[in-house]
Amino acid sequence: MFGSIFLERLVSQSAQRRERAAMEDATTVATEAIVSIRTVQSLGLLVTFSPVVFSLPSGRHMVVSVAGVERVFLRRFEEALARAHAAVAPGGWWRGLVLGLDLYVPFMIFCSVLVYGAILVAREGFAYNNVMLVNGALMYGAYMLGQALVMAPGFDAARMCSARILAVVHREPKVKTEEGVKDNENWAATGSFSIKNVEFSYPTRPHQRILKGVNLEVKAGQTVALVGSSGCGKSTILQLLQRYYDPDSGTIELDGREVRATLSLVRLRRQLGVVQQEPVLFNRSLAENIAYGDTAREVPMNEIIDCAKAADIHNFILTLPQGYETNLGASGAQLSGGQKQRVCIARALLRRPRLLLLDEATSALDANSEKAVTRALERAAEGRTCVTVAHRLSTIKDADLICVLDKGKIVERGTHAQLLSLQGRYWRMCRGQHAA
Repeated sequence: MFGSIFLERLVSQSAQRRERAAMEDATTVATEAIVSIRTVQSLGLLVTFSPVVFSLPSGRHMVVSVAGVERVFLRRFEEALARAHAAVAPGGWWRGLVLGLDLYVPFMIFCSVLVYGAILVAREGFAYNNVMLVNGALMYGAYMLGQALVMAPGFDAARMCSARILAVVHREPKVKTEEGVKDNENWAATGSFSIKNVEFSYPTRPHQRILKGVNLEVKAGQTVALVGSSGCGKSTILQLLQRYYDPDSGTIELDGREVRATLSLVRLRRQLGVVQQEPVLFNRSLAENIAYGDTAREVPMNEIIDCAKAADIHNFILTLPQGYETNLGASGAQLSGGQKQRVCIARALLRRPRLLLLDEATSALDANSEKAVTRALERAAEGRTCVTVAHRLSTIKDADLICVLDKGKIVERGTHAQLLSLQGRYWRMCRGQHAA
């Protein structure tokens, strides 16, 4: 009995790993197709529908009528299910063997004890009631061990899942507040910062240098624009300012204080307001989504309204049936792209940041939405330092400083007029966009 339990554990450990990996592959294919269902359908190239037959792990078959790219996804799903079935099948044979042992051993014990007890009664005059007592005890013990064997796969699965969860819980982040750094709750930045000789490579691409000796000095209240081709390091600078990563060499200072050595992560990020290219909203009310900008306190409603006005979204909110209590749905599905972005601007303004980071905040918007968001951003940038990453050069003409990046280096810097007079890379970019 103990041998079968041990065997079940050995079998289930390796089998469950293979089964989980195979099923995760199949689930990934299905999730990719379902989440991107509009794109999948839009890429359907065949006018007529034709049946696709694929097998389920249970051995049954399913017939589905699909067209074009949908056939490709279903074929991929069928192949993933076939791999899952191949991973499950060997474990089924072993489990059948173990289950057979589980059923065989108790009855073998019962028969053996009964025969041996009969011999003892006949030859040794052993009391019959003692034979039945021992037989009952052994049968009950064997039955309970069998029940434990039935539970063994569940225990093993729980142990493996808990190991994965605990690995995440106990994970030590590479970027964290340095030991000995004291958090000064009363400290607030003015907004000036400097980047000194920063070199950086992403951990997943350690041999590809993204930033190469970048130097940048920004005074409080200035608006700085970072421009350049895709992959030149613009967004990387914003991520380093937020300490999502630490530079390989060089330093980043905020108000003359080296952010890694003197500021806690919480204190640093409370000085920053961030508006990203893709607005991220939660399945909560509009007021809650704005209030998430400052979770360190209970935000009064009048502050939420003030931030909404500053982001030029207040009047629209008043037209909603439930106003600020309107639930936005998953990922803010109830709002347009421009409206989502303005809610994110309001959320960023709630913590009164001294440094506002804008990562291509208008690049995915139509012309009308871009104008509304640009007005909101200009209003939000008043009185604070603003660093904006932009592809549309028409949106950053009035910046106090424009930095042109190329292959991880700042190759040009100055105002719009100064850079145009150089007739260099920025001038060529403007001509390409007719932004001069």
